[in-house]
Amino acid sequence: MYFTLGVGVKPSTVVFLLDPIMIGIYCHHSCRFSRNTGIQRCLRAIARALKHQGELIAPLIWDQSTNALQLADQSALDNLSNWSGPNPNDWCMQLPPPGSWLLVVELISGPYQPSQESLLNFAAINDWRVVGIFHDSIPLSWGGEAAKYHSAYMSGLAKYDLVLATSSVTKNEIESFWQQHEVLVNSRIESLPLAAEIPGVPRRSPLKSQLRQFPNDELRLLSVGSLEPRKNHRTLLKALAWLQNQRNCNIRLQLVGWANDQRVLEMIRRAQLIGLSVYWDGYADDNALLSYYTACHLMVYPSLQEGFGLPLLESLWLGRPCLTGELPALKEQTTQGGCLIENTANWYVLATVIAELCYQPDRLNQLQHDLANCSLRSWSEYVLAMKLLMKKLT
Repeated sequence: MYFTLGVGVKPSTVVFLLDPIMIGIYCHHSCRFSRNTGIQRCLRAIARALKHQGELIAPLIWDQSTNALQLADQSALDNLSNWSGPNPNDWCMQLPPPGSWLLVVELISGPYQPSQESLLNFAAINDWRVVGIFHDSIPLSWGGEAAKYHSAYMSGLAKYDLVLATSSVTKNEIESFWQQHEVLVNSRIESLPLAAEIPGVPRRSPLKSQLRQFPNDELRLLSVGSLEPRKNHRTLLKALAWLQNQRNCNIRLQLVGWANDQRVLEMIRRAQLIGLSVYWDGYADDNALLSYYTACHLMVYPSLQEGFGLPLLESLWLGRPCLTGELPALKEQTTQGGCLIENTANWYVLATVIAELCYQPDRLNQLQHDLANCSLRSWSEYVLAMKLLMKKLT
């Protein structure tokens, strides 16, 4: 495993070098799934960054018939290469040797995934250490099978060698879960926030020509996230309907995200029928996503439950300010500037804030200006920090 210079490390510093160690990346769901949700974005970005830093990476999926991990096939590698993922030729097509690491970015949850016990047993037989990324405990609030599977997943993480929580909020969540359920903890847990970078896209600054000049100029909003109730599209659409009827605001909303819940899709259709300028793209690739960010003035992220909020930071990376809610995990990511934090769970508060931005262009322009001072992490920096934590366990 090779290590490169980290943030704040002087070029003259002696950099330690170890023999290359292969990292097996569990990609069972991502290599088949036809969308690029936050977890899939993380997996692709981390794999790409590891490869760029000279690591050997192996794509691993679970074979239920043999109760074992095996290498992904060519069609899986082709799918992983989408959305700025690693090139199909970037992977090392052999099972990792003893002493390697198994990296689990995905959730080990559901009827088509291995149990945590089976996965850990396979890793132990092959003398692999295991590092997992913990995203959130959101499925626990859903009840039913989702909560049962997620409880087993969170309990199993306690037996990993290393767990990387995406925020201090999620770190507290899983530690509280372990304590509440009296789970014996053998893992080391660290908070390691995700990167803001969209892989392969340089950080952007807003161009002066793209700023709004007059209150009657169209305010172009963008909201990125899967269509499901917790993303709170209902409140956003209600706010826009009120603004159109009561304030005559000139607003266009572009929604991007796969239709995970048909009820939300139906809300969008009703909004369009009453004349709201609302548009939806459920199949956007990275090029389309970049064009939407380029065209918008403001990203709106009114989610009701989040463990991190990746679209928020991607918006800042691309030079677009964000209006978001008061969730602890979101507030943790917005300390650098460029964001408005409001009670976006309340449609009237959300509508009032958007109206202020409509009629006060300078306020929005100041948010865009503040983005220049934001310190945002790249995936290369994230991977370096991850490897340094792994190194402490070798």
